[in-house]
Amino acid sequence: MGPAAESRRVYRFGVFELDLANRELLRRGAPVRLQDQPFRVLCMLLEKPGEAVTRDALRQALWPSNTYVEFDGSLNAALKRLRFALGDSARNPTFIVTLPKYGYRFIAPVAMEDGAANALSAEETGSDPEAAAVTTSAVLGNGRAADLSVRISRRRAWAHLFVPCAAVIAVHQIVYWFFPLPAPRMINRMRLTHVGNVQPSPIVSDGSHIFFCARRGARYFPMQTSINGGETTEIKTPFETSRILDVSPDRTKFLLGSAERIGDENILWVWPVQGGAPRRFGDVTCTDAIWSPDGRRVVFVSKGTIYGANSDGSGIRALIHKQGYALRWSVDGRKIRFSRWDPFLQVHSMWEAEADGTDLRQLFPGDEKAVDIYAGFWLAGGKYFGFLKGTQPHHQLWMRREWHSLWRRYRCRAEAERCSDRIRGILA
Repeated sequence: MGPAAESRRVYRFGVFELDLANRELLRRGAPVRLQDQPFRVLCMLLEKPGEAVTRDALRQALWPSNTYVEFDGSLNAALKRLRFALGDSARNPTFIVTLPKYGYRFIAPVAMEDGAANALSAEETGSDPEAAAVTTSAVLGNGRAADLSVRISRRRAWAHLFVPCAAVIAVHQIVYWFFPLPAPRMINRMRLTHVGNVQPSPIVSDGSHIFFCARRGARYFPMQTSINGGETTEIKTPFETSRILDVSPDRTKFLLGSAERIGDENILWVWPVQGGAPRRFGDVTCTDAIWSPDGRRVVFVSKGTIYGANSDGSGIRALIHKQGYALRWSVDGRKIRFSRWDPFLQVHSMWEAEADGTDLRQLFPGDEKAVDIYAGFWLAGGKYFGFLKGTQPHHQLWMRREWHSLWRRYRCRAEAERCSDRIRGILA
């Protein structure tokens, strides 16, 4: 075996190929320009893939003992040119890792084709071409084995990621389908008044008191009681017939409606809770009015249209050209819900729109279990929406979840969920 056979070695790594016989570096078959010292450094690293090559060993190989050169700077420059040729990075290396103050290590898989081994195989096998082909295939198979090893490692990494993801999905499906959220239910009820002449609406609260309307003959007048029940007292207003429509979010003002006789639309006033002279809200009459959650706006119903205005009575404009009652703002102030009465079908229905009056839609359209519903209200900070179903005196109180769970489904996702049986005279 001659010297030519010994130098006929080819190293393959990544998309590169280093041919020692021709002293050239190829990238996908195309030559890469590389100077002598970086080329020799690469050869030394490829001879010991995965092993550390010290800086002192590189110095002895590149510069003879009688050569005077600034070693550290020259070696660093050679490594910089080598990394540039390979498209490698010192901070995020693919091929060459720096071992601080010690040396370098080649970390990529390396496959070697040895011409000497091929020549030896030819001598041992004589002129048998099949045996030589088998030996050559075994040598060339080193590169394929390295590539196969990389692919197997990648598949194992994906498998390690797939198993926990599949487990999470399986647990989610089990919890979602077999452990649905329970339907809301009433756990207690308490009678608050004993006056016997409470009108169905409006009923509002400031957090400590409940304000409602009572009737005596041809006169409406507001009353109040504690949220815990007890003594009921009449609220003296500057008007003969009046009702409290809403309490401001800061608990300092009432929206007060006054009328000359029952059945007329109310003149809308803003009246301090502590008493005093009321202030006329614009020049409008209404059947219902409420403050927005932030207290900056007021929505009211007048002559078959729902209007919006600023809290001082300015900026009045029509929002929804439909008759409604029992106006309700969502907790976040983004939506308005209200009830409607259809005199032809003789049923109530619930409607919803954005705060600016757009995207008007009916709640539960086509749902036979949610027909004839009205007088809605939000509970638990907007998590639930309650409403009444049916006609007097056989009201049913229903609850609907407004919040959604990623992990658990509802028993009746698109339907209202009844939380109690018939509650007779719920508002009396």
